[in-house]
Amino acid sequence: MLNEIVHSLSRLPGLHDTLDALGRGEHVALTGCGPSLLAALVRWYDREYDRPVLVIAPHAERADQLFLDLRTFFPEGVALFSPHTGDADELMPNLSVNLERMETLTGLLAGQTRIVVAPCLALLQDVPPPASFSTHILSIAEGQSMDLHDLLHVLTEQGYERSELVEFRGDFSARGGIVDLFPVTADEPVRIEFFGDEIVSIRSFEIHTQRSADEKLPSVRIPPARESSVVALEQAGAAAQRATLLEYFSVPPLIVWHEFRHALDEAKQWQENQLPGMEGRAAARLDDLLRRCTTLPTVFAQELELDTPEQYRRTTVHIGQQPLNLVPQSGDSGLLAGEKPHQYCVRMFARRMREWAAHGDKAFLLCASEAERERVTELFKEEALMNEAEVRLVVAPLSAGFYLPESRIAVVTEDEVFQRRFLQRRRARRHHRPRSAPIENIATIEPGAYIVHINHGIGQFDGIRLVELDGVPREMIVIKYADDARLYVPLEQAHLIERYVSVGDMSPELDTLGGGRWAARKRRAEDAVFDLAAELLERQAQREAQPGFAFSRDGEWQRSFERAFPFEETPDQDRAIEDVKADMEAPRPMDRLLCGDVGFGKTEVAIRAAFKAVLDGRQVALLVPTTVLAQQHWHTFTERMAEYPVRVAVLSRFILPREQKHVLRGVADGSVDILIGTHRLLSADMRFKQLGLLIVDEEQRFGVRHKERLKKLSSQVDVLALSATPIPRTLYGALTGARDMSTIMTPPEDRIPIKTLLIKRDERIIREALMHELARGGQVFFIHNRIETIGTLCERLKKLVPSARYVIGHGQMHEDQLAETMEDFVARKYDVLICTTIVESGLDLPNVNTIFVDNAERFGLADLYQLRGRVGRYNRQAYAYLIVNTDLALDSAARQRLKAILENTALGSGYAIAMKDLEIRGAGNLLGPQQSGHIAAIGFNLYCKLLKRAVDLLKSGRLQPLLDRMKEREREAAEAIQEAAGIPPEEPLEEPLEELEERPKRRRRGGILPADWRKEIPEFQPGPQPVDIRLPFSGNLPEEYIASPALRLELFRRTGLASRVQHLQAIEEEMRDRFGPLPQQAVLLLRLAEVRLHARTRGIDCIEMLDGKLILRHKGAIANPTTQLPRIAGMKPLNAVDVILAQLERCQPGRPPSRRE
Repeated sequence: MLNEIVHSLSRLPGLHDTLDALGRGEHVALTGCGPSLLAALVRWYDREYDRPVLVIAPHAERADQLFLDLRTFFPEGVALFSPHTGDADELMPNLSVNLERMETLTGLLAGQTRIVVAPCLALLQDVPPPASFSTHILSIAEGQSMDLHDLLHVLTEQGYERSELVEFRGDFSARGGIVDLFPVTADEPVRIEFFGDEIVSIRSFEIHTQRSADEKLPSVRIPPARESSVVALEQAGAAAQRATLLEYFSVPPLIVWHEFRHALDEAKQWQENQLPGMEGRAAARLDDLLRRCTTLPTVFAQELELDTPEQYRRTTVHIGQQPLNLVPQSGDSGLLAGEKPHQYCVRMFARRMREWAAHGDKAFLLCASEAERERVTELFKEEALMNEAEVRLVVAPLSAGFYLPESRIAVVTEDEVFQRRFLQRRRARRHHRPRSAPIENIATIEPGAYIVHINHGIGQFDGIRLVELDGVPREMIVIKYADDARLYVPLEQAHLIERYVSVGDMSPELDTLGGGRWAARKRRAEDAVFDLAAELLERQAQREAQPGFAFSRDGEWQRSFERAFPFEETPDQDRAIEDVKADMEAPRPMDRLLCGDVGFGKTEVAIRAAFKAVLDGRQVALLVPTTVLAQQHWHTFTERMAEYPVRVAVLSRFILPREQKHVLRGVADGSVDILIGTHRLLSADMRFKQLGLLIVDEEQRFGVRHKERLKKLSSQVDVLALSATPIPRTLYGALTGARDMSTIMTPPEDRIPIKTLLIKRDERIIREALMHELARGGQVFFIHNRIETIGTLCERLKKLVPSARYVIGHGQMHEDQLAETMEDFVARKYDVLICTTIVESGLDLPNVNTIFVDNAERFGLADLYQLRGRVGRYNRQAYAYLIVNTDLALDSAARQRLKAILENTALGSGYAIAMKDLEIRGAGNLLGPQQSGHIAAIGFNLYCKLLKRAVDLLKSGRLQPLLDRMKEREREAAEAIQEAAGIPPEEPLEEPLEELEERPKRRRRGGILPADWRKEIPEFQPGPQPVDIRLPFSGNLPEEYIASPALRLELFRRTGLASRVQHLQAIEEEMRDRFGPLPQQAVLLLRLAEVRLHARTRGIDCIEMLDGKLILRHKGAIANPTTQLPRIAGMKPLNAVDVILAQLERCQPGRPPSRRE
C-alpha cells in the first residue's frame, strides 16, 4: 500500500513539471513539505527521475528523522552519513559514527547504497578520495592463497584492533591457523581458517558463544576500520588528497535540501566555532558546497515558506500539505459518559474519516508493527465504526502523517490517532553485545592477587609455571602461603581456586599450609550460611502465610496499555514482567527485588505493575530517593497513562504546601491512583484509602528510620523494589530460591556501549567534545560537585564554546528555581547543564549523550557508574569524560575505581562493576554486618558457593530430621530455663520465649544445626568431589595451541567443573571451532576429565598406576571390578585411558567393591 501512497503523489499539480525543470538543469523549490511527506517525495523522485539521491538536512536530529522515514519507503539502499568531530575522533577511534560513515562510503562504492541522508555539516568535511578508499578494501575468498601474517599486518594498518576475543566491529584475533575478524560494515564477525597459505574456510560466528555457523561463506569484503587509517596509508606513500561525499556517487546525484536557510545557519555557526586560523578553510568548504549545488540538479524543500536564495530558485511548486485535524477545535464535549480514552480517539478518527470519504479521499493508517496493526483492527471491530474499504491499515512506521487534498490521500499514524507523542525509534542494525565474562573469574587475576584454595585457604597467586612431576612436565598454578611456602596446583584443578574478594581494601592474612586455622574459619562460615539461609527461607515462608490481595489476570485494558509501549521488550524484561504479574495475582503479598543495569527497562516493569494495580481499584505508592527523580518518574508515568483515567500525583519539595495538601486529600479519598514522591511518602500524615502496591526505587539509599516506616507501610501490600546497582551473579545464584528476585541483564537491541575516556583538564579536548555533541543536536551534562566554584566553571566553558547555551543546577537552589531549570533543560532551552550529582539517579533524557565528570577521582565506583548511565539511553553513541586533577597524586582506591570504570564499558557491565566495587568497598553491605566477618574469613566467592549449597539442602528437605532434632533440643533447653526460674509451665513467660531460646544458641556458638551435622551431610563441600589421578601422563592445553593464559585458565576451569560427558563434548567442539584441531595433549585433558566424571559417580576417589598396573581406590581400599589388575605401563596415554574407562564401566555406580591390598 505504500506504493499506492507514492503513486498518488503524481496527482499533485505541478509535480511532473519539476521533472522537466530538472532535466533542463534548473532547480526546483517545493513548499509546504514536512519531513515525512518529503520521504515519500524522495521515493517518487527515485522512481520518476532515476538518479541516486543525496538528502541534506539542517542538523543531525532532522537527519535521523528523515533517515527513519526514508527507511519506511525504501526497503534497502538507504544510508545515514553523520559528521565526524575532528580531533575528538582521533581520541575515540571506534565510534559508531565512524562505522556508520565507513558503511556509507563502502555501500556507495559497491553500488548498494542509492539514498544518503546527511546533515549539512557532514558535507563540509573531507573524506578519503574514492580511488584511495577502494584500493584499501580487501576481498578474500575460500581457496585463495594468502600468507596469514600478511593478512594480520594489513588488518593492523587498516585500523583494526587486535584482541583476545572478537566482540566489537573493528576487532580481530589470531590463534594458530584461525583468524577471527569483525569487519566494520558487517552484521556478524567471520572466522577465517588457513591450511598453510590457503584459506580453506570462511564462516560467520556468534559473539556470545564464539561458535561458528555450519554454513560456509564464499568470500568476505574487509573495508578499512577508520578513515584516518586510509589517510595515514596515503600519506605514507605520496601526498594525500582529500574529497567530499559527493565524489562517492557513481553518477551525479539529485540533491534534496531540506530547510535550506536553517542548514546554512547551522553551517555558519559551525564555521564560527572553528579554531582561530581555521575560519577561512571552513568558509571555503561552505562556498564549494554551494557552488556544486548550482551545477547539480537540486530540489529545495521547505515546510512552511519558501526561504531559498533567488539565485537557486527556478520552478516553484506548492505541495499543499494540510493539517490532519483529528481532534476538533470546538464543538465536541470530549469523553462521553462511560467512554474510554482509546474509544474517544477511535470515534474522533472515524468522524474525520467520514469527512475525507465525503471528498473522495483515501485514508491510510500506518502502524509501527504487526502487533499494533492487530490491536487497531480489534478496536475498530469493537466500535464497528469503519470497514476495510474506508481505511487501509499498513505496517509502516512514520514520524507523522500528512493530508494532501489535491492527491486525495490522508496518511495518519497510529500515534496521531491515539494522541501519543512520537518516540523516535531508529531501526538500526543489531549491535552485538559482548560476552560478559565475570570479573571474579580466576582467569582475570594477575600475580600478587589474593586467591582462595577451597582446601588450603587464602594465598597469593604467583603465576603459572612448567613443573616436572614424576618425569612428566605439567603446567601448575603456583600459590604463595605464609612463611613463603608454595602450593603447586595442576591446571586441571583450577576449579578448586577462587578469586579472593572481601570487605574493604584491607589485605587478608595468608594461611599456613597444613595449619588448622583455615578449616576452623570455614566451619564457622558454614554454620553462618546455614543460619542466613534458614532466616531467608523462614522470612519467605512467613510472607507466603500472610493474607494478601490477589490481583485480576490481565484484561483488554492491560493488554492495550502494554501494546502502546514504543519499544520491543527484551527477553529479560518479559521474564521480569511475568514474574511480577504472577506474584501480584497470587493470594499472598509480593516481595520482589528487581535488579537491572542502568537504562535496561526496570521502570517499564514498574509502570505495568502500577497500571495493573490501578485497574483493580488499588492505589500505588512509588518511593524514590531524590526530588529530581520524582519529577522524572511523574513525567514518565503521566505520559504513559495519558490515554487512561488514571490520576498520577507527585509529592516533593518542588510542590507548594497548598498543592501538597490537595494531593494528600486525594490520596486519602482515593482520587489519586498513583503517588510518586521522596521520603515525604513516609510521613505520619500520609493516609492511603486502599494501598495495593508499593514500589521502592533504589531501596538501599534510604536510612534505617525510613526502612522501619517502610516495613509498617508494606506489611500486607505488594512490594516491588528496584535496584540499579546490580548484585554479583554469584550472590544472585546463591539467593535464588531463598529470595524472590528478577534480573534484567540484556540491554535494548539497538543500545550502544558508552565510550568512556579518562582525561586531564585539557580545554582542547573539552571544547572538541562539546562541539561534537552540539553539532549533532544533542545536550551535555557537566558534573561539578563543588557549589562554590560551579559559577566560575560555567564562565570558563562559555569562553570555550560561546555559541552554546549554559545553565546551572544544584541542590541548594530554591525549589522553584531548580524545578524551572530542570524543566527548561528537558525542553531543550539549554545545551549544557552544569550541575552537582542531582542527575545521578534515574534521569532519562534521550537527547543528552555526553557527560563530563569533573574531579572524577573523588567519586565512588558505583557513583561513577550511575553518572555514566545518565547518557547513552537510546541508540546514539554516548560519551563519558572523566576529568582528573593531574596535580594530585591518586591514592590506590581512586586508581582502582577509575581503572574499573574504564575497563567495564560493555553493555551490562554493571555486574562486573558490582564485583569490582566489592573489592574496593567490600561485601559487608550486601548481606549485613553480621555476615561480613565470615565473608572476610573465606572470601566472597566461596561464601556464595556455600550459601547456595545451604539453600539447596534446606529446600530439599534432607536436613529436616536434623532441624527437628535441633528444635526439640532448644525446646527442652527453654523448658529447663523456665523450670530453673521457678515459673510453672502453664504460666506465660515474662521474658519472650525467643530470648530464652536464643540462650542455648549463644552458648553453643553454632548455628541452626547440631555440631555433628557434617557427618550426616558429607557432600556439603561445594563443587565436584575430588578424584586423585596419579598416572605417568597428564593432559594440557599447550601455549602454542592457546596463547592466552586467561583463555587457557577459563577452559581448564570449565573442564574441571563439567558435570556431564555432554559438557565435555561441547567444550571439545568449541575448542576445535575456535582454535583449530586439538593437539593430543588437549584430547588427553578432556579424556581424563571424562575419567573423573565416571569415577565420581562410582565412588572412586583415587586412580593410580602401581608396579605398572591400574588400581582404582575407594577410601584407600582397592576397588577394581576384577581381581586381575590390568597392566597399563608402556601404553600410549589415550590407550591407557580407554582401559581405565572400561574398568570404571564395570564398577557399580555408587557402590564400588572394596578389598584390602
